Amino acid sequence: MLYFLHLKGEIMIAAVVAADENFAIGNRGDMLVSIRGDLKMFRELTTGHTVVMGRKTFDALPFGPLPKRRNIVISSKAQDGMQEAEHKNGRYTLCSLEKAKEMLSSCGDETIFVIGGGVIYRELLPWCQRIYLTKIHKAFEKADTYFPNIDAMDAWRMTSCSDVQCENGLEYQFCIYEK
Repeated sequence: MLYFLHLKGEIMIAAVVAADENFAIGNRGDMLVSIRGDLKMFRELTTGHTVVMGRKTFDALPFGPLPKRRNIVISSKAQDGMQEAEHKNGRYTLCSLEKAKEMLSSCGDETIFVIGGGVIYRELLPWCQRIYLTKIHKAFEKADTYFPNIDAMDAWRMTSCSDVQCENGLEYQFCIYEK
């Protein structure tokens, strides 16, 4: 397992994702579906921590930086490393992928959450020790962004899964995978 030393202990990097039966996570820059229970779990899990996302995911946030979280936004346009940026609803850090990886190993937070999109998940999944996956029991026809199929990877094993939840006729479960 890849853990980083931290003055107070270890830093844990985790991915948080909602995916359908084919590991689809989005279409045309938006989520496949909005599930109130999933959004509540996401908020409870990530509040007070650092969240790392790609620029397209950041641009899709309806109100800008997520409140009560340190927002790190990875963009290929941030070639000079790192800069603090201002949004009408808060501040965030804009950085390159390489600078983000450097920051992850020295972050002052004990838990860092990778929250998308597809490219960011693929790049940072090797750094993650845990995945919080909302498994949506449906295959969406229109999808263009995918999370890696962790069920087909030997490195990941499911350690827990909730009972099936149902919201607006859509079934889903909260599952945790660990390396």
